[in-house]
Amino acid sequence: PLLEILVEEIGNKSRGLDDRFRKAYSNIIKALERKGVRIVSEKEIDTKKRALAEFLDNYFHENVFPSLVPIILGQGQPFPQLTDGQIYFGIAMYGKAVLYSLLQIPPKLPRFINLPNGNIMYLDDLIRYSLDKVFNIFEYERIEAYEMKISRDAQLDIDNDFSESYIKKMERVLNQRKGGRPTRLVYDEAMPPEMLVMFCRELQITADDMLIPGGRYHNMKDLMQFPKLSPDLHYKKQSAAKHRVLDDSTTPIMEVIENQDLLVTYPYQSFDHIIRLLREAAIDPFVDEIKITLYRTAKTSQVVNAILNAARNGKKIFVSIELQARFDEKHNIAIAKKLATEGVRVSYGAPPMKVHSKLILIRRRHQTFACLSTGNFNEDTGRLYVDSAMLTHDSRITTEVARVFDYLEDEKRPALSQRPAFRHLIVSPFRSRKRFLDLIA
Repeated sequence: PLLEILVEEIGNKSRGLDDRFRKAYSNIIKALERKGVRIVSEKEIDTKKRALAEFLDNYFHENVFPSLVPIILGQGQPFPQLTDGQIYFGIAMYGKAVLYSLLQIPPKLPRFINLPNGNIMYLDDLIRYSLDKVFNIFEYERIEAYEMKISRDAQLDIDNDFSESYIKKMERVLNQRKGGRPTRLVYDEAMPPEMLVMFCRELQITADDMLIPGGRYHNMKDLMQFPKLSPDLHYKKQSAAKHRVLDDSTTPIMEVIENQDLLVTYPYQSFDHIIRLLREAAIDPFVDEIKITLYRTAKTSQVVNAILNAARNGKKIFVSIELQARFDEKHNIAIAKKLATEGVRVSYGAPPMKVHSKLILIRRRHQTFACLSTGNFNEDTGRLYVDSAMLTHDSRITTEVARVFDYLEDEKRPALSQRPAFRHLIVSPFRSRKRFLDLIA
């Protein structure tokens, strides 16, 4: 009962957030209209305006049509495997009988189209507008399209087969996840009941809580790539706040840290200070060794580039990279392979535990420096998410950070009962719960 109550509360919270999003989206669309920018659907296209109709036809034939793969359902063929998180049209052609089809919205195409008249159109609606061109060989009285997407079980089942490497095992289970069981179906609530029943049957959606009615458009995260409009419609870009020590200093960061601990809070202050620390360490002739934990990195990561540069400059490098960072697994596997080919010693976390710590350790001459961050070493999210990084030379901290890395580097990793001793750091799963409870008390 407690679990059911918790799930219900989560569902209520999620639906509340969805309602807030819809209201905010509606308000923004209305505000854009007041500024002369409209998001138009296929129903609003006046085919008498030949210039616009020709633009849409040309754009569709040149950019969209080659990427479309319509699949006719039924006819004795097995139901196709749908890709997790991708948008599909469920299409019904109504004539003497009803013929159903599936059509994926090409994920690599821009989601929004700038029209010659200054308005904007969803790619979805251009495809709706052009359905007669896609299905021209069929005879029907009318054709309708409704969006949907599925989510598949993303849990990775890592077995205990030690005959293959961990990285090979991860690649294998990632391929298996493509066929993971569907856990929910999000669909356009205007979808006809008979179409919804058919998709639920084919996708083996059996429980009501696996069905999520939604709007006309899905994957609204694509609004992050909304076309750039006139500057007066954008918030003024905020510059990073000045760091009172680092911004005006040309002194190498480690020499600054020798004299004082530093705290960098991004995005209010620049994440570039962390990049600068790694770049300086990579070419500093007195730096012997760099160790770092990676969980999520930028797609083209300056952090990874700095690590590679350090390896090429003869530094000893150890990287603990978490291969089970959900939905970043393939990216992290690629990074791990790239680092390994450059001679970097790479560890794949501490299975079955995940390594969430964000740590850097740098040994320079007879000194040790550490960076402890609340967020990923990721310059992309460092512009969006609020996190803080502490840069320190304090031996009480650096000694214990080194113990964390010793544990991660030990391939025969001792049992939790033989945990390292920590006085100044709180490290999970080494009695962190008790430490927090003691501090609260």
